Amino acid sequence: FLFGLSLPFVEKKSGVKLAPRLAQYVEDMMPLMKTSGILTSNGGWSIKEFVESKTDFPDFTGELVVVGEGLAASIGQKGAAKKDEKAAKIHGMPASANSVAAVLCAMDAGVGGLEFCNLME
Repeated sequence: FLFGLSLPFVEKKSGVKLAPRLAQYVEDMMPLMKTSGILTSNGGWSIKEFVESKTDFPDFTGELVVVGEGLAASIGQKGAAKKDEKAAKIHGMPASANSVAAVLCAMDAGVGGLEFCNLME
């Protein structure tokens, strides 16, 4: 998701862009991942090639939305649960893209983590 949002074309057409800190993360990580090339060049099927083929969309006009800034980027209080509170349990599977973002956010904030839920059983 971060790679797609780091593309200037996405900002131009959608009005959504990454915060500088996240954009730097993507830039730093791309050369470290052996398979990152398929995100930029894959015979017309990479994320970058696909997105940039959508030239018929008009350019965005309005105020930009910056992903990774504002309220969502600064969870009010970090640390362990307070007295008589329980840590957050995010039910999901480690391979689930639907749950991993919430799990990482809770872990980073120090307020909870993954509660394994095997949907295959």
